[in-house]
Parts: sequence; C-alpha cells; structure tokens
Amino acid sequence: MPTFSSYLPSCLHRTSSLVPYVGETCAQLDPLFPSSNAELWEQAQAKYAAPGYLEEAAEFLGGLVRIDTTVFDNWGPPASDGRWEKFVQVQEWLEKKFPLVYKHLRLTLVNKYGLVYQWAGSDPTLKPLMLTAHQDVVPIDPITASQWIHPPFSGYFDGEWIWGRGSGDQKSGLVGILLAVETLLSQGFAPNRGVILAFGFDEEASGKWGAESISRYLMTTYGLDSVALLIDEGGGLQVQGEQLFAMPCVGEKGSVNVMLEVTTPGGHSSVPEPHTGIGYLSALITTLESNPNPTILTRTNPYYENLVCAATYSSLPNAYADDIIRSRTDDAALKRVEAVVASTKQGRAMIGTTQATDLIGGGSVKVNALPEQVWAVVNHRISVDSSVEEVKNRFVDLLHPYAVANNLGFTAFGLNFTSAPNGTVNGQITLSQAWNPSTQLEPAPVSPHTKGERVWDVLAGTIRACWDDVEGGAVVSPSVTGGNTDTRYYWKLTRAIYRYGGMKGTDSYNGAHTVNEAIRATGFVDRIKFYTAIILNADEYEV
Repeated sequence: MPTFSSYLPSCLHRTSSLVPYVGETCAQLDPLFPSSNAELWEQAQAKYAAPGYLEEAAEFLGGLVRIDTTVFDNWGPPASDGRWEKFVQVQEWLEKKFPLVYKHLRLTLVNKYGLVYQWAGSDPTLKPLMLTAHQDVVPIDPITASQWIHPPFSGYFDGEWIWGRGSGDQKSGLVGILLAVETLLSQGFAPNRGVILAFGFDEEASGKWGAESISRYLMTTYGLDSVALLIDEGGGLQVQGEQLFAMPCVGEKGSVNVMLEVTTPGGHSSVPEPHTGIGYLSALITTLESNPNPTILTRTNPYYENLVCAATYSSLPNAYADDIIRSRTDDAALKRVEAVVASTKQGRAMIGTTQATDLIGGGSVKVNALPEQVWAVVNHRISVDSSVEEVKNRFVDLLHPYAVANNLGFTAFGLNFTSAPNGTVNGQITLSQAWNPSTQLEPAPVSPHTKGERVWDVLAGTIRACWDDVEGGAVVSPSVTGGNTDTRYYWKLTRAIYRYGGMKGTDSYNGAHTVNEAIRATGFVDRIKFYTAIILNADEYEV
C-alpha cells in the first residue's frame, strides 16, 4: 500500500507521539482486549510466541502454496470445465490439516469448489462474523520462472520468509483464518456469535463462479443484512516517521473497461485516406490521455480521513499538516491539500478515477492493405466519489467532438450520435463496455469508520490491542483500495465490510502478482493473531 510520504514532494519531520496534533482529529480508541475470553486470548498469544510455532505456521502455509491453484480468465463453469478439478486437492489437504475445524464446523461446497464453513453460535439472535479469503492465485509468467529465488510453488521457508505464489495473496489469509479457528477450538472455545468462513476459488478471475455463487448461497441461507462484520484481504500497516499506522480499507474503488473500436473502409495502401483507422484510434487515445479525469479530494472520501490521521500523528511538513487540519472547515485549505495529493502518481490514484489503455489490437493483415478494424480497451478504477455513468459520459463528451470534426459515425454504449451529411462518413467509432456489461462495478458502499460506530469501535480497538506492545501503539486510520476483492459480491450481506490483512507492508518481500512473492513468517503470525482477536472480540462485544 502506498505510504503517506508517497504523496509529498518533500518532508520536514516533526516528532511523533500518540497525542493529537490539533484538536480531536483522528480520534483513537483504547485497545480492546477480550474480557470474558481473556484467558483464551492469553493462551493463544502464548502459543503463537512459543518456540517452534513460527516453523509450524510456516509449514502450514507452505503446504497450501505447494498446491498450484492458478486460474485464468474466461474458464467455463466448474460443472463442465475440468481445469477447476485441481481445487479438489485443496479440499483434501484442508480436511487433513485442520481436523478440529472439520469436526466442529459445517462445511458446504458451493459450486463444487467454493468453501463455506459455518461455526454455529449459542445465541441465534446475534448476526454472525464473516471472514473471507480466496484459494486461487495468478499465473506465473514462464519467462520469469528462472528469476525466482525459490521455485514459485515450493512453499519454502528459509527461516525468515515463506516463498511462493499465493503466500501473500491470499493463501496466508485462508490458512491464517483456519489456524486461528483451530487454535480456539483446541482451547475449548464455543462462540456465542456464529462465524462464517467463506473461501472463493476465482477471485483473481473476477469471482463470478466462486464468491458470486457463495453470495447467493449466503443470501438464501441468512438473508439481507444478515452479517455483523465482514473482513477480507486488503490494507495493512506502515510506519510513518516514528508512528505505526494500521489502515483497514473501508471503501473500494469501482471499475469499468471501455472498448474503443474504429472501423474504416479497406483498400490498397497506395491510395490511403489522410487517416487510417490506426490514426483515428491513436488520436482518440491521445485525447483521453491529454484530458485525464479530474483529481478531486472530498471530505466524504475515506482517504481524506487517512490524511487527517497522517497530519495528526505522523511527521508531515508543518504547513501541510496545518492545512489538512484546517481543511475540515476551510475550503481553500482543502484545495491546497488536494493539489499536494494530486502532485504524485500514487496520490492521484488514491482520490481520483484512473484510466489506463492496456490493450490494443487490429490492423491490416498485410502491409499494402488498409486496416478495416482496430480497437483498444481502457481500464478505469473509479473514485468512491464517482460512478460508472460518469466515466461513460466523459468518453462521450471528449470523443464525440472528434468524431464530428472528422466526419466519423459515433455510437456510444448503445446510443447513436451520428450526424453526418447525407449519411456519408469516413468510418465509425463505437464505444462499448468491454466483453461483458456485468464486469463493470460501481464503487463500493463506504463502511462505518468513525469513533462511536460500534462495529468500527470493535474493529479499531481490536487492531489497537494486537499492537499494544509496540511503542506508541498503532494509529488506526481508514483508507481506500484501488483493487477489487471478492467483497464486491457481499454488499447485500452487510454494510460493515473491511479489507484488512493485519500485517506490515515490510512483511511482504516483493508484493503480490509478481516475481518472488513471499511473506515474512513473523508477519504471518501477526495475521493469525489478528484473526484470533477479532473472533474473540466480536463474540463478546456488541457490533
């Protein structure tokens, strides 16, 4: 996750302490420790700190990493596409490694390979806690295979790092959740509040077969707004200055892929028009990139609260920190803060709608023949303050004038805007939702993230308790994620969705989806510790 300092052209440091810089901003809760479950919590912590546990946990994760669960886009339904059968190995391995989970929780297979474990609570009036992760991983580029320090599916533990695809994204979440549950079961814990564990199998390919099917099952089983708190993969922890920040993502940007197609008459290249279809397409892309989406910082964007926390507890430049605090009520200060954030690539990505032309194709089959069809796909990650419709309207506003100026037909998202004299045009521009309209996604509803909202108080207090032994503790600061997780399918189950992994950014060796994916074993144990704490706290506190 980008750090606060990523958005600063320079930094003049202030001394950090867990005392608000100005007023009651970024208010922090006291660490929330289990009370009635205090003995269980102490026992779990002692187990996780015991000699040998690091190696034990690493081997659990390494074992699942060794099962190659790579998925690709556009696989068929699990019932008819045999490529999904590899996930049976996951089911067999989990049943062998987590005997208490399989004894005490009820497992339902959803769409053959989706795993839903239900841990019944003694009080059926309490909405359940839901913890999620995914079994699948992204492919290894064969060209990069030799660049791995340890083979990508080795699950090798070198004493510090657990290596392999999925070690970070997201098998450590799945194994971490199950290790926490197995530990609590071994201590005799029986929950008052039910717990749901939901593990999809195609998150890296949009989740249409896994999480979407799981969502339908849970909606049928539990109903609308039936979950108290849902935690999935997402934000982690970073040190800024001298202060540790935990940044659960309370919002998720939307996404849409827009297809640009240009069709023009063919012919011999010795008698071309002034512009070929490739030329027209190039001009359209240039127009889009020359007119980027506006980068606007609003007080309703959760990332604004992230900045407030940085100004309150971190070591930002004094003038910049002052502006952030003033911006709560001062619009001019807000615009100055916006300008600083928008001055960096990472900052623009956090608060604005991004666009990236990632795919291009078409052209002629021979150098002496004019191209008849060319296309490009532009990916967008939509700001929490915007919408799919706003992105599409912007395309029309920017590109329709070019079509008129060049006597090109123009159809956008099913609407025809052509107004050429006598119906004669030099070609046709067509804008559409790439591949499948169902793949577009509005920005996620923003989850509660203010002190005094019970579900946030329990989550933030639990995070603070997990890092209570760190000098200064951890400041809990809401944030936003640009990527989309399986939670896109769970919006109807709860308004309290948090994307948080419980590990420091420095516990990832080289990030996810790339060469040498690995996580630090101590960070993995931190993740297990967090899942244990949230299960216990959600069980005894009102959310």
